[in-house]
Amino acid sequence: MPINRYFLTGPTAAFAMLALGGCTPAATTATSYDAAAPSAPAHVAAAVTPASTRTQIIDGFIVDTGPPQPVDPRGRYYVEFRSRWLALYGHTYVVYGRLDASGKPLDQHFVALYPRGGYLGLAAGSLPVMVPATTKPVWGDSEYDTLAVYRQPIDAAQYEKIENFVYQTRSHQNSWNLYTVNCNYFAGQIAELVGLKVPPLSAQVAPLYVKELQALNQKS
Repeated sequence: MPINRYFLTGPTAAFAMLALGGCTPAATTATSYDAAAPSAPAHVAAAVTPASTRTQIIDGFIVDTGPPQPVDPRGRYYVEFRSRWLALYGHTYVVYGRLDASGKPLDQHFVALYPRGGYLGLAAGSLPVMVPATTKPVWGDSEYDTLAVYRQPIDAAQYEKIENFVYQTRSHQNSWNLYTVNCNYFAGQIAELVGLKVPPLSAQVAPLYVKELQALNQKS
């Protein structure tokens, strides 16, 4: 997926684009992830030190930090794109998991792309440079109400693609930029994995991105 490059000039550039990037800052610390996979998505760089296989629960979300688990080919699965506000900005994140017989989610696995370093990380990422990022939940993901939600049922093969993508992502050092490789762009990569059409512009307010994603893929 091509990276969008939309840059403003002048003293208001960074502030004007805060409402377009779809992400707000995270005050997080560095994390060691699992061993590097053979290939990596566009937003990742050098591999980090291998860590033990594990799954974490953060704010009620399941965070997979180990290799992909076996997938039941007869199972029912889903992927959900969510956006929420923080201050005047927005953040898009992805939840995926299994469905029960009635179509209700049985679990919520979390992945997203978010700048590290609080407001300093956001400020640095508002320049034409990449900054370190996290893929784990940050404050606000579970505390704030979601403003836009788009759930898509998927099959076992598509779910396996998401698992592999998440593992590859968390096996490397991640990077973020307000204009290009932001949380919307990251969600779009996952959407493309399961055959969805994605908005051409990732540098936009998070709820609008999710609503446009849904509109592009609604059946007539």
